[in-house]
Amino acid sequence: MPSSAALSSAVAAIVYLCQILPSLALLEFFPNNGPPRTELDESFLKQFPEHWFHHQKLDHFNSADNRTFAQRYFVNFQFYKPGGPVEWWRRRPGASFLRQEPTFRKSGDPASELPYLEAGTSRFGLLPEVSDVEYVLGVLAFFCIGGSYPGNLAAWYRLEFPEMTRGCWAASAPVFAQEIWPGYGQMVWKAVSTNWRGEVDESVPAKLYAGYEQLAALAHDGTVEGFDRLKKVLNICDASLVSVDDRNNFENTISTAVAEVMQYNNSGNMHLKEVLDTITKAESPLQAAVDVSLLLGLNKSASGGCVDASITGFYQPLVNDTLPLDGSGNAMRTWTWQTCNEFGYFQTGTSEWGKSTLYTRGVSSSALWQQVCSNVFGIAAEEVPVRIAETNAYYGGKNPKNISHVLFTNGELDAWSLLSITEYPPNHREVYTKLAPLGSHCVGLYAPMEGDVPGAIAIRKQALTLFKSWGNLSIGSSSNAGAEHEVVTSPMEGLQHQNEDQEKKEGYEEKSHLVLQI
Repeated sequence: MPSSAALSSAVAAIVYLCQILPSLALLEFFPNNGPPRTELDESFLKQFPEHWFHHQKLDHFNSADNRTFAQRYFVNFQFYKPGGPVEWWRRRPGASFLRQEPTFRKSGDPASELPYLEAGTSRFGLLPEVSDVEYVLGVLAFFCIGGSYPGNLAAWYRLEFPEMTRGCWAASAPVFAQEIWPGYGQMVWKAVSTNWRGEVDESVPAKLYAGYEQLAALAHDGTVEGFDRLKKVLNICDASLVSVDDRNNFENTISTAVAEVMQYNNSGNMHLKEVLDTITKAESPLQAAVDVSLLLGLNKSASGGCVDASITGFYQPLVNDTLPLDGSGNAMRTWTWQTCNEFGYFQTGTSEWGKSTLYTRGVSSSALWQQVCSNVFGIAAEEVPVRIAETNAYYGGKNPKNISHVLFTNGELDAWSLLSITEYPPNHREVYTKLAPLGSHCVGLYAPMEGDVPGAIAIRKQALTLFKSWGNLSIGSSSNAGAEHEVVTSPMEGLQHQNEDQEKKEGYEEKSHLVLQI
C-alpha cells in the first residue's frame, strides 16, 4: 500500500455507489454519457472492458459464511495522467469513478440471493474494491457520490467508514424510511400546480384529479356503455378490469403516471410544462385525464397490443425470479424486495387533512403494497413496519449521529426531498444542505445542459468547492464552502453565472483525468 506521503501528488477518486434502478442519472457522467439502461451493449463493453473482483464476500454480516462470488466492474483511463488535478463536472472529472454491480446479479438462483441485497451489503462490498484502487494507483483521497437510493449509500458509507473517504455527496437521498407515504402524491400535486416561473395555480391539478376520479368511477361502477368506452379509449384488454384489485391497479397506473414526469422534470425527455399545457387545453376534467394518459402513452403496451390493467399483470415481473441472459437483471423485483425489507416508501393515496394529493383512493390498496411483501417475498404485513423502524434506528433517519463531510442536495419539486435531509443544524462536522428551487430528482448531479435551473449550477459549485477543501486539492482559486444550510431564494438567481460558466466551458481544454467505473 502507498504511504500517506503520496497524498499530495495522488489523484482523488470519486466513488459512485450505483445500483441498477437509480443508476441512470449517474451514467450521465461517464464518457460519452454511457448506456442509458441497465444492460451493457457491445459498444460499451468494447470501450470499457469488464474486470472482475473474484473474491467478493457474499454475506458481510455472517462471519461463519465464507462464500464469495466474482463481482464485475469497469475501468476507464481515458482522461488520466499521473498526478493530475481533480477538475470535474463541466471540465470532465479528473478523478476515479468506481461503478459496482450489486451482488444479486451474478448468482444462478436470484431468489436465494435476495436476503443479501440490502444497503449494508452494498456498502461493505465496496471496501475491497476501494483498497484495490488504492494499491494499484496510489490513490488515497476518495470521495463518494450517489443520487437517489445510491445517495443513501453515499451518506451511509461516509457514516460507517469515514476513514475510507474524504467526503461524500448525497443527492436526493431518501434517508428516512417510511411505510405509508402519501407525501409522494402530494408533491406531484404541488409540482403540477407550479409552472416554470414558479407561479402556483392549484386549479390545474384539481382539474386533473377530478378527471382521474371520473375514470376510477367508470372502472369501479360505470354503466356498460361507459365501461366499454373507457376500455376503448385507453386500449384496455378485455377481462383485465374484473376484480376490485384489477380496478385499483388501473387507478394506480393512471393517477400516478405524472409522477415520473415530476421526478425527472429537469432531466427527462418530457417536462411538466407539456402536462400542464395538456390539462389547461382540455375542455373538461375527464378529457384532461384522458389526454394526459394518452400523452404519457398509457394506451400503449410493449407488445403493441392492448394494455393489461389487471393485478395479475402487475405481479408478473415481481414473481419472476429469473435473470435475462443479457445481464439486465429484474430491477422492479429486486427494488421492491428492498422496499419491503428495509425502506417502505409505499406511495399511497392516503388522505391527510389540509394536504391535496393527485393520487386516487385505489392507489392505497394493500394489494399494491403490503400484500406484495407477503405474497411475493414472504414478509408478513405486520413485519414490514418493524424492519423499517430498524433501518431508521441503525442509520439515524434524518439525524444520522456524528456524520461528517457530507453534502445533501435536493430539488424543491422532488417528492424524495421530503424523506431527505434539506436542513441541518449548524455544526462543526461540515454537514451541508442545499435545496434548488424548481429542482427535480438529483438536480445538479447530471452533466450541465441547456435550460438548467439555476439551483443546479449552485449545487455543482458547492460540491466542487467542498471536494477541493476536503481533499486539500489545488484546483484554481479556493473559496468558502458556504453555510450549513443554503437555499437559492429566486428561480432566476444565478443566470448571469450560468452564462459565464458556459463561456468558460467552451474554452476549456481537457487534461489529466482518470475514470474508473465499478
